Amino acid sequence: LVAVLFPALGAALVLAESMPLARRAAAALAIVTAAGALALTAAPWDRKMMTSGTFFMPGTYLDEKGGLVLREKLKETRLVFYGEGVTTTPSVAILSDINKAFFNDGKIEGATALDGMRLQRLLGHLPMLLAPNEAKTALNIGLGSGITVGAMGTHPVARLDCAEIEPIVLGAARQFDKETFSILDRPGLRMIFNDGRNHLMLGGERYDAISSAPFAPLVGGAASLYTLEHFRLVRSRLAPGGMATQFLPLYQLSPTDYLSIMRTFAEVFPDATVWFTGLETILVGGDAPQRFDFQTLAARISDPRVAESLRAIGLDDPMRLLSTYCFRVSDVADDLKDIPMNTDDRPRIEFSAPRNHLVNTVRENLAWLAARRRSPRPFIDMPRNWDGADPRHAQMEARLTTLLAAQNLTIEGRLKVLQGELEQGINLLEKAVSIDTADIYARDLAARNLVTLAEHLYGQGREDEAVAAYERS
Repeated sequence: LVAVLFPALGAALVLAESMPLARRAAAALAIVTAAGALALTAAPWDRKMMTSGTFFMPGTYLDEKGGLVLREKLKETRLVFYGEGVTTTPSVAILSDINKAFFNDGKIEGATALDGMRLQRLLGHLPMLLAPNEAKTALNIGLGSGITVGAMGTHPVARLDCAEIEPIVLGAARQFDKETFSILDRPGLRMIFNDGRNHLMLGGERYDAISSAPFAPLVGGAASLYTLEHFRLVRSRLAPGGMATQFLPLYQLSPTDYLSIMRTFAEVFPDATVWFTGLETILVGGDAPQRFDFQTLAARISDPRVAESLRAIGLDDPMRLLSTYCFRVSDVADDLKDIPMNTDDRPRIEFSAPRNHLVNTVRENLAWLAARRRSPRPFIDMPRNWDGADPRHAQMEARLTTLLAAQNLTIEGRLKVLQGELEQGINLLEKAVSIDTADIYARDLAARNLVTLAEHLYGQGREDEAVAAYERS
């Protein structure tokens, strides 16, 4: 409002040049006084409304019949941080389901729900756990909630850099100190307030591990962090034997766009692998074909702080972690051969991804992924001191087979739910839990979908069945 009134003041003074000085001064004073009075009496912006992200996720604020429930939802939301930066307006809110979420301009970029935690923590852990040599230096691109760099910080890395373009995001990350293990206070952490790509281009440092968790590809300007040239920059900053991880969502990307980013990454990292976290996948690349040394992996996971971080997402078991492996990108080369790449000169994702903003692309992308999943067994190196007759070989083989079966059922169950077959999806998820009773992810999915089923049944007047579904959850 003040921004409108001051130009009006200028225009009034220009038009009144012929007026006596005293009258012009009086007119100016009147306009400034009016602006001040309006500024003092005008209602403040509704910050919860401003950061609700209705434009990004309108379905969240509609009931089953399409009725608007925005006000009701906002009453159940508690805003715990709000900041206005130069490049973004970050906020943190406790949502109605006790899920704490980090928003950038109203779009959720990180949350404490299990899906979100699996993604954020694995982005940080995988390059540290899978690298052949223990990482001494690491870089995280994009602070966000801080959970990814917090996961990296649980490892004994001497120097940990984090590139973040917007300084005010630190205040948002502070709201996640519990989930990040107070990473912002960790000795050895260096915050670099710069665009991540600029830092890679100008910094000159080499890292043993690089994790990239930028905005989702459909966000304006984010596509430059998913191009061939960016991935080449990442590789050029990896030390020999270093590993890099890249966030790749299954949502808001058409199948062609999803595969385009995968192919572009694999053009730079030919031996890249793909890992499943829930609604997202993670690309992992390095300078050599990846092998998984079981003894090294188990030793790294046994570190108390690393174990605590992974335990919270149900992946502190080396074999369960390996069961989230999907395939090497070279395994799906036939699917990718005709897919266009995303480059600086032809940043196709910048223009195509927004078209799928409100389209449920997870169903197609997850179905494609599920049909191509493979076992990591050919790439797992068991301890060298186990001879061929050691019974632990058979035990580990059997355990991996069991965990892969449970993981496949979890993916199939989630796919059924996404396809609208809620009860069949729940049955598959409960079967996954029965196979691997320690799988908290499958258990969480089953419970949440049982609550949804109970709500549907109650709405249909089937109260006894609704109560039974609630009890199962």
